[in-house]
Amino acid sequence: MNKSFGSLVVGAGGFENLPFLEKDYRNYIDKARYLRLGAGGAGALQEYFLRMQYKNPDFFALMDIGDDGRLKNVFWADPRSRAAYQYFGDVTWLYCMDGMAPKAIITDQDRAMKNAIAIVFPNTRHRFCLWYILKKVPEKLGSYGSYKSGMKNDLMKCVYDTQTIEEFEKD
Repeated sequence: MNKSFGSLVVGAGGFENLPFLEKDYRNYIDKARYLRLGAGGAGALQEYFLRMQYKNPDFFALMDIGDDGRLKNVFWADPRSRAAYQYFGDVTWLYCMDGMAPKAIITDQDRAMKNAIAIVFPNTRHRFCLWYILKKVPEKLGSYGSYKSGMKNDLMKCVYDTQTIEEFEKD
C-alpha cells in the first residue's frame, strides 16, 4: 500500500470511511501530476535546471523521468539552501549535501533498512514513521474491548492533538 494513501486511511479512521479505492487515488494523483506539468514539461524543466547549473555550479538538481518521458520525481537545492544546510543541518539527501550525513532518518520497521542505516550513518537517529506505527495499532490492540470503546480515540487525540511531552503524558 502506498504510504500517502495509508495516511489517508489512518486519517479517515479506516478503509471503510474512504469513498474511493487506492487505485482511484493513484489514478487521480498521476493525472493531476501530468496535467500540472503539461506535455513536454519534463524536458523544459530539465533545460531550466541545466541553465541554472551552468550559471552556478553549486545549484544541484536530479530528475527521475519514466520510460514514457513523463516526470516522476524531482529534487533540487539552490546554492543558498546548500549554504544554509551548513548552519542548520536539515535532513537532506547526502550526495547533494557534500557528504554530510542527515541528523535523522524516518522509515518503516524494515530490518534491512535499520541495519543499513546503522552501518552507513552510525551517528544518525533512526525513527519509525508515525503512519506505520498507527497502522500496526489495530493489529495489536484491535481485539481488546477497551480499544473499541474509546481507547482508539484517546490514542489519536494524544498523537495528533498534543504539542508538548507534558500534554502527551497527561492525556
